[in-house]
Amino acid sequence: MSSKRKIRKGIISASYDIEGTEAECEAKRQSQIASEIKAGKPPTVKLMRSREQPDFLKFTSVVLFYAPGIGAPIVVNSFINMNRAGLETVVVGNKDAEWMQDAYSFYAKTKKLTSVNEGNLEELSRSNTIRKGMQGLGERENENVIDVSGDTPFAVIQPFLRDPDTLTYDLLLMINVKEVAGANYPRNYHWSFEDEDGQVYTAKEPNVWIWDLDKLVKNRFGFNLIDMLFGSRKSYGEGRKMSKTLKEILLEENGGVSLRRLLSNAQILGPSGLYQIGNYAWRKWRGLPEREDRLIKVQTRTAQRLAEYALSTKLDIRVKACPQPAAIMDIDALPDVVFHQAILDHDPTVYPHHKEITNFARYLGGKWNCQYADEWISIANEMFKRYNLDAEYDKNGRMHQRLFPPSVIEAQSRLLKAYNSSVECQIGVNQDLL
Repeated sequence: MSSKRKIRKGIISASYDIEGTEAECEAKRQSQIASEIKAGKPPTVKLMRSREQPDFLKFTSVVLFYAPGIGAPIVVNSFINMNRAGLETVVVGNKDAEWMQDAYSFYAKTKKLTSVNEGNLEELSRSNTIRKGMQGLGERENENVIDVSGDTPFAVIQPFLRDPDTLTYDLLLMINVKEVAGANYPRNYHWSFEDEDGQVYTAKEPNVWIWDLDKLVKNRFGFNLIDMLFGSRKSYGEGRKMSKTLKEILLEENGGVSLRRLLSNAQILGPSGLYQIGNYAWRKWRGLPEREDRLIKVQTRTAQRLAEYALSTKLDIRVKACPQPAAIMDIDALPDVVFHQAILDHDPTVYPHHKEITNFARYLGGKWNCQYADEWISIANEMFKRYNLDAEYDKNGRMHQRLFPPSVIEAQSRLLKAYNSSVECQIGVNQDLL
């Protein structure tokens, strides 16, 4: 294992690929709703980026309110979070994200944040975002970069930077787990893993990535690996199939199945791992619905060895549970918006920098140079009505809803505040901006 420099740089990913025309996005949305209902899961209404409305982008369009009539687009939280962590940060997004970043940097008197435009709509992809971010960050020397999604408004950065594994591993996968995040936030979990201490977690993919990008892209798939992994994160037929991704990464070589890779991976998995995969494949073949008590389970060391062998490059990988409950709370769909706003209506101090974001919004007079953000209340209310969601903003941005009972909102608020007040978190706040 190598000794790495302390993390000094980060990327805010505020770009997303076009998911089709308005009609195609709606068809995908309805298909996912139907699939989730069939699987016995609560239906979601995804926030998608269409060809006709490319600037209706969740990062810059969805607004959360911290005081009556005072709100900010969710990407602004990431600006504050990264700035408070003292990182040199590149924001990859559209013209609206760039305007908001410039406005925040002027307000906060910081030169730590810069923007790189995401580029032409035809070239948008997850790998494009990472490539643009790497170019914007300039030269790096044996160091990891923290990549934060611009749709996780409550996640704070400092605890990730204090993790000693960031100084040792080239790819640190901080897996979101139900045992940390709690059962309140509506998320689907797709697998489970057992760590070195025998603790079993119910898991889904990370929203915060810590990686040595210069080493990572030297894998045998190059930048395509990033698109393969992120495309397979999407559930219920919306994106690339996870089974296809795993087949290509673990079993294929030079365009076909490799017997050498098949035998090597079987040896790494061992009898227990092979049984898990076989049992999972049998359930999928029978068409049994996905349930948490039927998820495929892997050991962290096995997952690390599989990844290191599959990528065919020297890469020290660590898989571990993410200790921060807010990291799983990305905003992908309308119910996510309702949940976040209900939390803030209950207690805005859940977000540690709520005073700073409120004062920044007041400084701009609530105008974000983005039609969708400036008209978010009316846009969101129309969507709630269209999809029969029992939720509505009042004129001040307060959420009136029946999707989530008060007990669930209160429990998640307590969970978030308990973590933020812990010794581990120790979140710095710039008093000059309060």
